[in-house]
Amino acid sequence: MSSKIAKKYTIIIALCCMCAVVSCTKTVKYFKHTFFRMDTFVEVTIPLSDIKKQNAPDTAMVITYIDSILTEWEERFSANRVNSEVKKINQRLRDTVAISKDLSDMISVAKAYGDSLRGGFDLTILPLKVLWHLSEDSDDTSAYPQPDQLQIDSVLANVDYRKVSLSQSGDSLYFINRDIKIDVGGVAKGFILVRIANYLADNGFANYLVNGGGDIIGNGVRADGKAWVIGIQHPRKSDSLLTAFSLERRSVFTSGDYERFRIINGQRVHHLFNPHTGYSATTNQSVSIYGNDPLQNKFLSTGLFSTPADSIVAYIKKRPELSCMVVDSSGKVYKWGMK
Repeated sequence: MSSKIAKKYTIIIALCCMCAVVSCTKTVKYFKHTFFRMDTFVEVTIPLSDIKKQNAPDTAMVITYIDSILTEWEERFSANRVNSEVKKINQRLRDTVAISKDLSDMISVAKAYGDSLRGGFDLTILPLKVLWHLSEDSDDTSAYPQPDQLQIDSVLANVDYRKVSLSQSGDSLYFINRDIKIDVGGVAKGFILVRIANYLADNGFANYLVNGGGDIIGNGVRADGKAWVIGIQHPRKSDSLLTAFSLERRSVFTSGDYERFRIINGQRVHHLFNPHTGYSATTNQSVSIYGNDPLQNKFLSTGLFSTPADSIVAYIKKRPELSCMVVDSSGKVYKWGMK
């Protein structure tokens, strides 16, 4: 068994950020700033021509605002922060708890995708992460054996998003029992990336990229007037790309088994669990969803991860607003609508 938990955050490489920040005359063309919040890197890229527009906020204001909302959401919605709303809910003494509007919105959408994906996305997955020691900050996992089937079955009894209910008003949450725990870390990340993008758009920035650990939301064009170019990383070759394409839709989100994992008895155990089996999904190495709705892309890339690649493609084909690229467990690449 490996003594390390591997954490890899770069799923998609924004090629424009790598190659076009400095022109051939070495004139800086972009404002860029990187934050580390919510256990991932968040990078904002804006052409300087947008920054210099009349009435646009200066870069200090942009940095201050984005850092403040990232810090706030990290404190509120992490499952591990001492004073987070999520941690307090998971330590509840009653089955019904009051919740904030932001958390209510996230849970409402998460439950809806749980229904539409037949439980493929499940916000009560936290006990499995704890059981497999993939929620720990420590890299020392040498003392953690693989759970046995009885342990897995015991935890699975409390992994079911249908056992969590929102009140009609949305201001409280009901749990069937106290052993059910929620984890909205990935959901909160998707919501906050949308909030950052909306802040930029509302403040007059027509051209930007927001990159949250490789999940991309973009708008407009690069400094040279051409489309942003995005590359999707190979899940087993960190220095290689599967493809590169112009970002003509708003966003692309990727889930991969290489983001956070450890090796047990020669097997890769990662954070993308199959909620029905209690084990890490073994069907695919990565799933990328490309479309105009960032939250839809987020939920589908995670919620379809346990689904066979050809079935994912069939699902996407029925939705003309979406494209996908999937690498299955053997390394075979499937894609639809992506060049």
